[in-house]
Order: sequence, then structure tokens, then C-alpha cells
Amino acid sequence: MSAIYDNWDRLVAAVLRKQQLWELFHDHSRSPSILSEASDFSSSFNLSSRIHDLSFDFAYGSFASSRRAPAKLVLISDFCPAFDVKDVYMASAELLGMGTFGSTFKASMDNGISIVVKRLNKSVGISEPDFKRHMDIVGNVRHENVVALRACYSSEDERLMLCDYYSKGSVHALLHGQIVEEQSHFDWEARLRTAIGAARGLAAIHAQNGGKLAHGNIKASNIFLNPQQWGCVSDLGLANMTGTTLAPTARCYAPEVKNTRDVSQASDVYSFGILLLELLTRKSSVHFPGGPKAVDLVKLVSSVKSKERAAKVFDAELLTYATIRDQAVEMLQMCSKINKEET
Repeated sequence: MSAIYDNWDRLVAAVLRKQQLWELFHDHSRSPSILSEASDFSSSFNLSSRIHDLSFDFAYGSFASSRRAPAKLVLISDFCPAFDVKDVYMASAELLGMGTFGSTFKASMDNGISIVVKRLNKSVGISEPDFKRHMDIVGNVRHENVVALRACYSSEDERLMLCDYYSKGSVHALLHGQIVEEQSHFDWEARLRTAIGAARGLAAIHAQNGGKLAHGNIKASNIFLNPQQWGCVSDLGLANMTGTTLAPTARCYAPEVKNTRDVSQASDVYSFGILLLELLTRKSSVHFPGGPKAVDLVKLVSSVKSKERAAKVFDAELLTYATIRDQAVEMLQMCSKINKEET
């Protein structure tokens, strides 16, 4: 499998090496430090579903069910919030999503600040000492393209993570969501910024913990856009912090992750390649094109035999200009070659 990941590494390098990407990178100001965005926090779940637009008050939910006095928030680095754990419990909250590892809420404080609260499922089964140890590792990752962990909370029966909130939503929502207006603004330049930001964020993650840290769950719903539309990686640490197994049918994971559940930096790079395919095609890793039969995006791309066929696979919005079309076709053909080698 090492040769496969060498190819994926070259694919990532090619994304960052493209002249147009570098021009975007140098001509536009970098995304500001998250510390300068006091009320801009970011979630890691798909915001496209209207089912998630529910009102939920922590004060009347199970967040407030503990009879013990709440512990204090453990702050990460130099973060100085204008709230404490009591404010989090009493905040007006919106359910953003429910996933493998738990539930995610947007908590709106009385002072106008919004944050994302990730509440781990009890089934995750991580002890307080292990939780705190992993929070130390995740909290040390400080990069403008990685959604920052701002604070954590741990009690006998509760594990919370407080993260940045970005109102622009996830890449999954922008590509596949129901809000047409948001989709129309996700043009070629925005997708390039997304790819650059995600690649930079992933590289920063891999450099941490002695160069041994892996994300483990890179996918479109875990990439968010900051106000400048640079991609930011979220949900760091959950996949390798918990004993929860990932869905074996998930198509954004590398083959050995599906078989063994072992995540690695190599599998992160594979998943990043799937993200690039989604950005180019506006197709989910597994999608249903007008029928009950699912189509695997990787297999679809692998079947591309020519530039003419490749052009039919792309998101039509990217084919308006010839220069964009040529670059996109070249990248898609790289993906096709790599996936053929995999088989």
C-alpha cells in the first residue's frame, strides 16, 4: 500500500504546487488568527439538513441533569472566554448534528458569543484521565487552518469539547446541501481556497506529537470555511481518542481503515484525495444518481478513460472557463491513475 500513498502524497503536493493556488495563497491575506474572531466558532457536522434547525435549551435538557456541582471549564492555551460552564449549560442552543461520537450544538450566550459544544456519547467509553490526556494533545495544535479547541469539560458522566463556530458551514453542506444560494457562491476560487486550507491544516496536524498525530476522519463534513473562505479542519482527535469503530461502508476512508479500523497519516492523505474528488465533481463519496443503486465516487473516477469522459464527471460550474477545465481534468486524471494502481 505504500506506493499508493506515495501517489496520494504527490497529489496533495500537486494541489499546493499549482500556480493558480499559489497566486491565491500569496495575493490574498491569510485567514486571521482564530483568536481575533471572538464570536466566530466552528462545528464539525453537516449543517445542510433542516431537521437540525431545532431549538434546545441546555437548562431543560440532560446537560443540566447532573446533581453534582459542575466542574470548571478547562481552558486551552491563552483562550479567555467571557463565559463559564454555567453559561454553557444555560445557553440557548441549536442542535447541529448527531454523529458516531456524539451530538453537536451551537450554543448562543446572552452576551452574543456563539460556540460549538461537542457532547461525547457515553458509549464512547473514554475515562476522565484519557480524555484529559487527549485534550492536551489536541489543544496543542494551534494553526489557522485547524478549528481550535478552546476548552473542555469533564465530570463523572459528561465529556464536553468547546470549539470555534464558523457560520459559513461545512464543505459537505456547500456542495450537497439544499440551500441553493450557498451552493452558488462556492465557485472555483472558493474550492481552491478550501483545498489549500485543508491541506495546510492537515500538514500542521501531522507535524504534531512528534510527527505522529493523525486526524482519522477527514471528510467534507469535517472541513469548514472561515470568513475568508479558507478551508479549516475540524473534529481533530475524536477518531483516535475513542474506541468507537468507524462505519465499515464509509467510502472516504482508506481500504485498511475499513478492514482494521486503524487510522494513520497515510489514511488521512487518502481521505484528503476523496475530498478533492468531491470538490471537483460535487458528488458525494457515495451517491445515488437518480436511482436506488449507490455509485462509489472513487470507482466512478477510476472508470474515466479520456478527457472527454472526464469532463462529463465534473461539476458543470467548473467547466465554464477553459483554463479551469484543463486544470480540473488534469487533477481528475491523476486521481484516476492513482485509483487504478490501487486496484
